[in-house]
Amino acid sequence: MPEAGPYYQRARQKLTAPAKDQCRLALEKHILGIAFIDSELQEAIAKSGFQESEKAQLRKDLHAARLALKEYIGWCNSQMIQSPER
Repeated sequence: MPEAGPYYQRARQKLTAPAKDQCRLALEKHILGIAFIDSELQEAIAKSGFQESEKAQLRKDLHAARLALKEYIGWCNSQMIQSPER
């Protein structure tokens, strides 16, 4: 999870001219990823046997990963808007 930000930054750099369908699919999948982080994963952390310090670190890492996902979703959305003909 700590690598989420750099991972999505590299993804944006490598995708120079993504097709509209690729962006739409990425949007759908990453929105589901955020929903998973916000619900099931949070519940699993709460129910886990981890120490509170470990839970806090996981939540911090998840927050950073969630922000990276949101930035990538925004980038995909902007790609669709900028180039509607692709």
